[in-house]
Amino acid sequence: MILFGLIIIYFTERKIKIHIKKISWAILLSGVMIILVSFMWDYFKVTNQSTQAGWSLTSEQALFEEIKTYVPVQFNWLLFIAGLWICGAGMIITYRDFKKQLINP
Repeated sequence: MILFGLIIIYFTERKIKIHIKKISWAILLSGVMIILVSFMWDYFKVTNQSTQAGWSLTSEQALFEEIKTYVPVQFNWLLFIAGLWICGAGMIITYRDFKKQLINP
């Protein structure tokens, strides 16, 4: 995301109108969502395997009480890297669109 910010600053300094296409937004947001899921994957896996019933509106337990003491056991690197690749693809597509505007104003 820092790289994406630098790309936008670079083209803004060259007076290029910054307009990110919908497909680029969709690709970038998909990658971000996959990255977020990769961080939550282990917790989802543990809660799905839990023998306890989860939180409900009628339960006495606070909504996020069990997450206060949760320590992740493993990290889903494959999912994380897939999200990074998808974000990277979105950045490359956006960079190429900006570059076309620089060459053909």
